[in-house]
Amino acid sequence: MSNLTINPKKINLAGKSGSSGMSCKFFNLDGIGLKLYKNEWERDDSYYRQGALADDNLAPCVGSTFELEFNGCTWYGHTTEIVETIVDCSGHGGNAGPNGEGLWGQFYARDDYQELGCKIADCMDKLHEAGYRWGDDHVGNFGILNGEVVIIDCAGVVERDENDDSSFFNEWDKFRMGYEYGDDPADYMPEFSE
Repeated sequence: MSNLTINPKKINLAGKSGSSGMSCKFFNLDGIGLKLYKNEWERDDSYYRQGALADDNLAPCVGSTFELEFNGCTWYGHTTEIVETIVDCSGHGGNAGPNGEGLWGQFYARDDYQELGCKIADCMDKLHEAGYRWGDDHVGNFGILNGEVVIIDCAGVVERDENDDSSFFNEWDKFRMGYEYGDDPADYMPEFSE
């Protein structure tokens, strides 16, 4: 991991285009990732959750926190490692991507979608084994760092109740079972008995 400390007074985003999620703007500034939020609470929450997951190699490392004026607003940010995104989330939602193909359309257009699906399933298993649960595991919230799948949007990742011994269903397991694009996902769902 490189040095992720940055002097906010030297950050100049003029003319730079970043990508946006639901609550975060992301910029690659000379090899350092900047995540910017409109309020301090979301920044602090992201920083804490991502840092905790990074300790378990489930997310990119975080560096320093900062505040900065950009486009006439105060933004609250933190630095992070740069990862390769699996899909382009620009535009976020059903028409995300440069050609409006949507997140899943981009995912299935990749030659390695089955291998990536298995790696995402592994990441989700590790997340569960580390004592967390997460309900926002769509393909746009994962990236690749050093050949491994990591979580790049850690909002909603919470610690599981220590008394929660319920079984864990990982919808990404379908890729381990040979799921092909166009198959009925229901054919890969586990049988639940009462």
